Amino acid sequence: MVNLSKFAETLGELMFDRGIKTSKALAEALGLPEPTISRYRKALHMPTVSNLLLIADFFECSTDFLLGREEQFSKLSFRKCPVFSEQIVTLVAYSGLSGYAFYRRAKIPESTFFEWKNGSSVPTLESIVKIADEFDYRVDFVLGRE
Repeated sequence: MVNLSKFAETLGELMFDRGIKTSKALAEALGLPEPTISRYRKALHMPTVSNLLLIADFFECSTDFLLGREEQFSKLSFRKCPVFSEQIVTLVAYSGLSGYAFYRRAKIPESTFFEWKNGSSVPTLESIVKIADEFDYRVDFVLGRE
């Protein structure tokens, strides 16, 4: 589960450290609407996976740090994430399970798993975190950033 208040707090700290004073300034730097950043800062809305990646790349930190899953900030750069239809195949292979066993263990509906696999949909951040929690992976690993 994503802790929205921890995400908002971490985002605020990173903005402060970078000298970014307003949601508008961060939104302009990221190319996102200002209300989106404001909702994140007020812990009213969970970021999309793509927005989480934009923010992590901008601040050169892990998604796990942003989400409060890691305590330590380390300035890092990550590889570009593959499309999730490719990454889910990698995750299944890494787990050593069959696709069936993987989605059952992760408690992902079969139809959702196959939509991800054939590229007709992408997971929510909540689903990514659910996979990370179930398999004891980092969110960055699930996304293919590392």
